Amino acid sequence: MWKNPNNNKKTSEERAKMLGELASKYGLVCWYCGFDLEDDIHIDHIIPKSKGGSHTIENRALSCKRCNMAKWNYPLEDLKAYHNHIRSRYYDSKI
Repeated sequence: MWKNPNNNKKTSEERAKMLGELASKYGLVCWYCGFDLEDDIHIDHIIPKSKGGSHTIENRALSCKRCNMAKWNYPLEDLKAYHNHIRSRYYDSKI
């Protein structure tokens, strides 16, 4: 179990264990945008808890702060639409 029964927050040891498992499974890259993760690593719920997502490792992903904050509690499809919008703005301005 990943939660500390005393306060529903992960202990630093539990967080380190989960981070290690996710890093060995996916590498130290953001699961959403693919950029390398450096110091500000977030462990995100792929399906938000508020939308019925679980605390299991299968529903967790490493993400950068920008993607985690952009996704917030929205479905994954909304984050993909956001990324497409940003990419189109960037590439359209270069043409």
